[in-house]
Amino acid sequence: MFPVFHSFHPSQKIIDDLSLLFRLPCGCNLIYRFPDKSSLISCLTSYPVIVNINQDPRLLSSLESVPAWIEVRHSRNISLSFWFIMTVLWMLVCCSVGFIAESYFVQLTLFFSAVIFIYMHLRNTVTEESLLLISGYGLQTSSRYFTGRRSYSSFIPVERIKGFHLIDSISPFTICTYLSCEFAKVTSSSTTTTSPTTADPQKTESLFNKASTTLQTDYDLLPLMPITMDNKQIRFKGCDRIPLPYLVWMLRLANTVLFH
Repeated sequence: MFPVFHSFHPSQKIIDDLSLLFRLPCGCNLIYRFPDKSSLISCLTSYPVIVNINQDPRLLSSLESVPAWIEVRHSRNISLSFWFIMTVLWMLVCCSVGFIAESYFVQLTLFFSAVIFIYMHLRNTVTEESLLLISGYGLQTSSRYFTGRRSYSSFIPVERIKGFHLIDSISPFTICTYLSCEFAKVTSSSTTTTSPTTADPQKTESLFNKASTTLQTDYDLLPLMPITMDNKQIRFKGCDRIPLPYLVWMLRLANTVLFH
């Protein structure tokens, strides 16, 4: 099992006994975190890049332990110099326009408008997204934004998870593949019927309305990685595409943790 570590690309390394770091070509960081070292070594057998070409990647056998949980983080280092240069350039534009208009009010209006616009833009800019898979329980996703705030998805129990899929998002110029979860959405619809108040042998029950509730099960897809591939189209700071081998490994690990 130990020769597996020597076949890593220089951009792929173990940062400690519990985490595995991948440096993607776009500059993003992809970190897999495991509960213990044995789980990390066992899960490496299903990694599609480092296995033998003549052999199909395998999942954990029945004799190997299933990880209690796995966390996947996708992040990118923020370049503050870019935003500093943009701010300086915009200040020069504001000063030039104010000098031409001979009004400090115009300068302040343009400057504060730019500050508000940049803040609203960065407030919805995701800098880190994570996926937590817990064996026997379910999964949850979270996002961290440029301004520091975090958002969490609703916890989906394993009983409502139908399966995991790799979905292609097709645009006129690009094809982006992402990992998604098919889960059951349970909705209830109630129908109310009123019983007659007269000519009813049970007079006490005739004073109340009888409501019958029907449970309806509907299935939906939840983007897991990248999380930004949802209908809101939240902008990820950096590249929102993850190479296919890493997505395939996520798919295998998710099936192993939740359905093994």
